[in-house]
Amino acid sequence: MVNCAKDEGCDLIIMGSRGQGGVKGFLGSVSYAVTKESPMTVLIAKEGDQR
Repeated sequence: MVNCAKDEGCDLIIMGSRGQGGVKGFLGSVSYAVTKESPMTVLIAKEGDQR
């Protein structure tokens, strides 16, 4: 994902997280890996109630 964003010249990665495990129950393993590897800003949207 990060390499694709770099190749495309992106300055922001937006991804979702269901928050099942990972860092303090917030980031999953994929979300965590992307935030650590990415030189650009990563916005993670946590799944919420669908009311």
